[in-house]
Amino acid sequence: MRAFAAIDIPDAVKDRIIDASRYFSFRGVTLVKREALHITLGFFGEVGERMAAEIAKAMDGIHCSSFEARVHGISYFKPRRIRVIYAGISDGAGRITEVHDALLGKLGIGDPERFVPHATIGRIRGMQDRKAFLEIASEYEDYDFGSFEVGSIVLKTSTLTPNGSVYEELHKSEL
Repeated sequence: MRAFAAIDIPDAVKDRIIDASRYFSFRGVTLVKREALHITLGFFGEVGERMAAEIAKAMDGIHCSSFEARVHGISYFKPRRIRVIYAGISDGAGRITEVHDALLGKLGIGDPERFVPHATIGRIRGMQDRKAFLEIASEYEDYDFGSFEVGSIVLKTSTLTPNGSVYEELHKSEL
């Protein structure tokens, strides 16, 4: 099973993200469906039952208090060749990074890239109108999607289908 750890985003914040993401429906852009919006803490790829249980145990071992996170602004990775559009995290980004680091540390997994807390809203393959995309992105770089209380993290499976990924919750750990 393909597995990842994440923070779920409440429906009201998801609705605001989806409303804004519609402006990015350019040719070559695949937008993330509402039910798939989340903040990824770690993607583990294909894992067996034993590894899934180890991840769940590591998640249960993270002890911190709940905290507020604010989803703020739309941005993108790889400025030369844009591949991912995301909604950023302002308030709470440091705490999310601490949870990410604690989880990967407990699993003995290094993270080769600097972790940037975010919710992916779209993936790009061969964007046709970069200039128009950048103009719209600049209009949303300071947009406030709302805040929410982060009180748990979840382990999910991801099943690839012709209509996109389907997620199923395997385990939930309260913070």
